[in-house]
Amino acid sequence: MGSHCNSFSVSVAAHTFAAEIPDFLTEEECKLIVHLAQLKGLQKSQILPTDDYEEAMEMIEISQMDIFNLLDHNQDGQLQLKEVLTHTRLGNGRWMTPENIREMYTAVKADPDGNGVLSLEEFKQLNIRDFHKYMGSQKVKMSDLVRNSQHTWLYQGEGAHQVMRAIRQRVMRLTRLPPEIVEHSEPLQVVRYDQGGHYHAHMDSGPVFPETACSHTKLVANESAPFETSCRYVTVLFYLNNVTGGGETVFPIADNRTYEEMSLIQNDVDLRDTRKNCDKGNLRVKPQQGTAVFWYNYLSDGEGWVGELDDFALHGGCLVTQGTKWIANNWINVDPNPPGATTALLASGPDGEMLWLDVTHRPGQAPWVRLMGRYLLPPCKQRWHTCAAFLPQGGLLVCGDRRGSLLLFPCSSSLGWAVESAGIADGGTSPALPLEAPLSMLFGLHGKMGVTSVTCHGGYIYSTGRDGCFHQLRLQGQQLEVLRKHRPCKGLQWIEELRFTPDGDLLVLGFHADNFVVWSSRTGENLHCIPCGGGHRSWSYCSNASAEAFAFVKCGDVMLYHREAEPCEQQVLLESLHGREIACVRHLGAVEVPGHATLNVFVTGSEDTTACVLALSERSRAAMPLTRLSDHISSVRALALAGPTGPGDKGFGDEGLCTLLFSAGGRAQIECYRLLCAGDPASESAVACQVIHVASHRLDKHWERKKNRHKLVKMDPETRYMSLSVVPGTSSEQLLAPWKFLAAACSDGSVRVFGLLEAARKLVLVAESFHHQRCVLKVEAFLHTLPQHHPSRRHLLCSAATDGSIAFWDITSPITDAMDALHRAEGEIQPLALGTPLLTVMAHSCGVNSLHIRETPEGHYLVASGSDDGSIHICLLEVALGRGKATAGTCLRILERVARPCAHAAHVTGIRVLRPDLLLSASVDQRLTLWRRGPGGLDALSTTFFHVLDLAELDCWEVAEAGGELRYYCVLCGRGLEMLHGIAPPEPPLPGAPH
Repeated sequence: MGSHCNSFSVSVAAHTFAAEIPDFLTEEECKLIVHLAQLKGLQKSQILPTDDYEEAMEMIEISQMDIFNLLDHNQDGQLQLKEVLTHTRLGNGRWMTPENIREMYTAVKADPDGNGVLSLEEFKQLNIRDFHKYMGSQKVKMSDLVRNSQHTWLYQGEGAHQVMRAIRQRVMRLTRLPPEIVEHSEPLQVVRYDQGGHYHAHMDSGPVFPETACSHTKLVANESAPFETSCRYVTVLFYLNNVTGGGETVFPIADNRTYEEMSLIQNDVDLRDTRKNCDKGNLRVKPQQGTAVFWYNYLSDGEGWVGELDDFALHGGCLVTQGTKWIANNWINVDPNPPGATTALLASGPDGEMLWLDVTHRPGQAPWVRLMGRYLLPPCKQRWHTCAAFLPQGGLLVCGDRRGSLLLFPCSSSLGWAVESAGIADGGTSPALPLEAPLSMLFGLHGKMGVTSVTCHGGYIYSTGRDGCFHQLRLQGQQLEVLRKHRPCKGLQWIEELRFTPDGDLLVLGFHADNFVVWSSRTGENLHCIPCGGGHRSWSYCSNASAEAFAFVKCGDVMLYHREAEPCEQQVLLESLHGREIACVRHLGAVEVPGHATLNVFVTGSEDTTACVLALSERSRAAMPLTRLSDHISSVRALALAGPTGPGDKGFGDEGLCTLLFSAGGRAQIECYRLLCAGDPASESAVACQVIHVASHRLDKHWERKKNRHKLVKMDPETRYMSLSVVPGTSSEQLLAPWKFLAAACSDGSVRVFGLLEAARKLVLVAESFHHQRCVLKVEAFLHTLPQHHPSRRHLLCSAATDGSIAFWDITSPITDAMDALHRAEGEIQPLALGTPLLTVMAHSCGVNSLHIRETPEGHYLVASGSDDGSIHICLLEVALGRGKATAGTCLRILERVARPCAHAAHVTGIRVLRPDLLLSASVDQRLTLWRRGPGGLDALSTTFFHVLDLAELDCWEVAEAGGELRYYCVLCGRGLEMLHGIAPPEPPLPGAPH
């Protein structure tokens, strides 16, 4: 029950058992359950009777004599009020009182002598339709129903919120029932009773007979039966709040020595009426937040299992006289006549045929086999399956084969033939089923070494293989779509299985060198490393908080490794985001989550070869990693976003962020992802992030594809991408296809432009130039829109190198030519030439480490740069165009140049133009300086010292406050991550100053 449940009080009656357990749930857990229920939405537990009640009752074919015998409980030939009361409540859901019965008798003239008793002769003279018409004509209020409340259901199974999983584990320890029984029970029911709410006394379950089936058993098997009951063996009721008035749980006959149904009504006092007679019940439990009440609904069958229904477990919810009452019900369902244990067996045979067999076993009986399906594996040298899983969506089977392919087959439990197990064992024939071909196939997804496991979690499919990778996939219609490829650990080439922990960690199990390892995706380290001599095909691993065990087969021997957990004296106070310094950062956007402060979402790239998507709360000031991208083989030095787009983006929900992320760095490698971020109050970080891997590009593989056997084009293997910039305005109607273009600054002295076609998942090199002849440090693309009389646009690019020069290019023509070539060549072209720059400015005496461009209201462009020598340079550009459409028609003119030598005492690695008159710069000297640009140059307005060492980059954004005030935010990265914000000063009211 957890450390907070050390004691409990028990109220025991003569014929039933009820345990009251205070503090079973914490206050925070109670509030979370209520919050989750409100988010999901509640529905009325019982609806008012429909207008067609009368017609529905007339459709029931039953004789008048049968009705009398059904109502005459004691078979004395007369119908007392209490007998009629018991059965009328089964009709249209209205709770009938003795007064209601007398009013009905008077209305239909059923009791001539007025004694409240109907004889057989009096009953025969009645027209049953008159009763139905009377019941259908009555206006019923919610307070007249058996139950007046609202409820919903919360999932507690695999992948549920960690608190929901913890409560289920706590109930498991309380009831001491097998985990498979508790896990297959009903979800948690959360109920809200407003003032005036009630639930008249009732039983949580019904009697079981040999011909009766349990609802939960048939639901799991996707079957139905003519007679079903809920089979709720145990009830655990939780109080989620303190009720101001009323709302007790009453057990009317908990300590009675005998039980007689008719004795519940004496002298017009109905003990089951919780609106009027709750105070007359034998046992009442007052609602206290966190308290649990636990009881059995069945008597024992003599072996400690399900027997007859315990009539003394009758209970109800008393009238809530003031306030609101929240409760939750955990029902543990047990089948008194459990079916035999059924296991799905997949067997591969000759010619690639795979059989699906359902094997059922009951104690003391021979196994019973049912042939469910036949499937055809694709042709290959080693043609057999290695793993499989039935998808939760139903009707589909996904399996992996020895060739490394992933296959999707149709399956249905309604098909199949029952065959004797002996017939199959003896080679007997079975009725022919159609041989199903794959609906979808990803050939060689895991190379040639085979797929090792397939599992489903959170609506996604995960596969692992001996290629050192695992894939995340989703189902689009009846097709498998790869979302992302993960390589969790360098050197871990044999991945066997994935396990998802309740706290949100993903564990990767596999073999590394001579050891079996358990790798944590959250911490990026080995949790367990067990020497076993290498990889093994037959193994099993289990661990908990106190011990771990690993068993494997080696040379015919079964080996077991067991180790008790050692007490950990080391505690992590603050988890790091990366193992090495952060080289780049981008602000993705903000996500609003009910009950939380604004959550800013960032992407960081690091020297540790990973990129991290994280959420930063302004209230808690804690950074929560959402996901890690580990596809790079070298450092991640540059990031770029195509977007982001928020609510309303096509293919996304109403709330959240959707953007394309480009990451690049060492080994001339670029990766592209689609990021989908949305609020998720159920998760620890309150934000969920879905990553779809779109495309990748490496220069060495590019030249290999071009069959550069004679090394006609030299490619330095150490080439690094230093900076990225998405070319704006390229996905438009003017282009033939929705291509996006990306500019990259390269350490080999080139400026390269790439094209991305997201639908085809292609990222191709389309143009390049080696104009700089030295390392290019920064690129920045911007869009110039022409006046109305000249309906065209110009795509401009700015690049800066280690010699302090800044070059300006018009890349409109290369992009247009590349689009034509891509359309003709179906996505593969020889890189075009970018031509020569329009203008080159020697802005600094050494390398340019920061660069930013902002358009002014007049249509000019402010270009700000920072250098290794600590200087800042600003130039104001005007774009002029001739009448020609060629690049030669584009002309750049410098209107103004401003330089500030020694603006900082070290490299200026971050710079942003906030407004035409306002500039922000950051340096390795750990100073963040705000500058005002005026006619006389740059004037420092303020300086703030920050904590990040070896500053690598900054990113800025602005937020409009509720009062209309504009607040600027910036995030800095290096040896750490820091976010700052401030309010910009008003613009100077000088004539002629920039607006």
